[in-house]
Amino acid sequence: MISFYKFLAPQKALWKKKDSGYWDQPGPLRSKRFIRLQDGSHVSPFRDDGSPRVYLTVGEDTDTSLLIVKANISEDKDVYQFLKELGIPDLDIVAEVIEKILPKYSTGYSRVPIDVHKRDIGKIERAYSTDSQEKKQRLKEMLRATAFVLSDNPSSASVNYLKPTETYFRNDILLAYFAGNENIGFVSPEYEPSTLVLLKDLGVADIFRISSEASPRSTDDILFGYRNGKYMRGLKGFDPDIKVDGLKHALMNPTIEKSYIVWRIIVALYSQCIKGKVLYSSRQDFSPNASTYEEKEMTSEFGQLLRDTPWLPGQDGKFYKPNEMTLDELHDSFNRDEKIAEQLCMKKDVVAKLALEAGVPPEDIELLKRYPEEFQEWKATISAKMEKPVFPARASSSSERRQERLGEQLIDAPEKEYDQRDRSIRTTRGTIDPVLWLRNHYTNEADQMICQICKDEMPFKKRDGEYYFEAVEALSRDHFSEEHEAQFLALCPVCAAMYNEFMKHDEGAMETFKNALMNSKEPEVPLRLGELDTSVQFVETHYLDIKTILRAQKD
Repeated sequence: MISFYKFLAPQKALWKKKDSGYWDQPGPLRSKRFIRLQDGSHVSPFRDDGSPRVYLTVGEDTDTSLLIVKANISEDKDVYQFLKELGIPDLDIVAEVIEKILPKYSTGYSRVPIDVHKRDIGKIERAYSTDSQEKKQRLKEMLRATAFVLSDNPSSASVNYLKPTETYFRNDILLAYFAGNENIGFVSPEYEPSTLVLLKDLGVADIFRISSEASPRSTDDILFGYRNGKYMRGLKGFDPDIKVDGLKHALMNPTIEKSYIVWRIIVALYSQCIKGKVLYSSRQDFSPNASTYEEKEMTSEFGQLLRDTPWLPGQDGKFYKPNEMTLDELHDSFNRDEKIAEQLCMKKDVVAKLALEAGVPPEDIELLKRYPEEFQEWKATISAKMEKPVFPARASSSSERRQERLGEQLIDAPEKEYDQRDRSIRTTRGTIDPVLWLRNHYTNEADQMICQICKDEMPFKKRDGEYYFEAVEALSRDHFSEEHEAQFLALCPVCAAMYNEFMKHDEGAMETFKNALMNSKEPEVPLRLGELDTSVQFVETHYLDIKTILRAQKD
């Protein structure tokens, strides 16, 4: 066969591609079975659509399900050159994944065994590390559209393959929110850390998916573009098309924990999407003089679901529709938010209506009637309870001595290190325990653990009685190279998600925060998360530690 291929090499008329000319025809050999495979059989070099049917091996990895030219033939330099000119490409693991592996997970295919799936995942990871951005993007699109992620559901004990965009990572909030929902899949614990990084990049989520043009708590107008012959604009952050994954099931199968998550996270962030106004116009500039200019007030499907479903827990432990209860009748664990109550059309009692007309807080009217002399003192007490919890204090008895001790610790502190595998794996994290360290620093004298950004109490406690929170690295390895607990922030889930989105993915924002921290004179450092201007507050000991380490690195 080697001699035969060398004979064909100069006979280009037999194997040339079709030129652009109308009368030109491809060489007849392009459709003939003259390519010898590894097993001794023969195939034509190309499929009917012109795509390659066979590949050349490069000698490093022949563990493939693709058809390959017999190795001892392709090793001949002249034959290799002829086959390349013919149009046969080198073995391509991206092509193997797309052509051979992903079709196994298509709809209707029988279940892929776990051992086979693990081998497939190895090849998918290698293919995803290709240097070709064009190939990587094409593979990414295919992977996102393929149900290949091994997932399970705690409610049904079922194990399935799902698309990355249909799957979630496990955490306490999601397990509570999706409890009983058999249509949700969580990533199998079978996967290695490097695979989890890949799945994150493909769209596996660690918080419930919310599809909306609106930003959290935003009051900016939303331009929806041209729809059904009109331009649309949602006023003050109103998005009538907002969708929240799993919301209907959570509301129709309520628990106090589920309802708290909906109230404290979903509704708190998107209350502006419950009801609002939409402008319609035939003109893109929304001129009031346009012939079809119209302003319409409406309630979104999201808002209608929240209003019409009995999901709010009362003091008696039963669940009610929002219009069946007042804020005062809400379960004690829920914060009282007048804006949310207004959007949900919650009841207002007689005193509240009178207070609204008089512009006086309802509790003042009721207590003033009963206890006029004690009113001022009682009012001050109630007002104090409604304020944010007391931020914990951890004063340093000697800041100079603390900095000296910290400098001694840094001499032995390991640099953050990663092993070079398919992906970088951090190997030094086990030398510190940021969770215990942060819990001790940010629990106040009332045993409340406080978020460093919103300064509110952490949203709920886990089954073991400890507060759920997230220890988030304040700065990346480029800015904070040593392993030390001081590099972490204690954040509630919402603030953690916003910090990861607006800081971890924006080098400029991280540099700005680092400079603000280094130049600050007080332990409260300004911070901008998207459109939200806020701050990070530190207890004194934490503040001194992180600044000392940053100064040591700079020196």
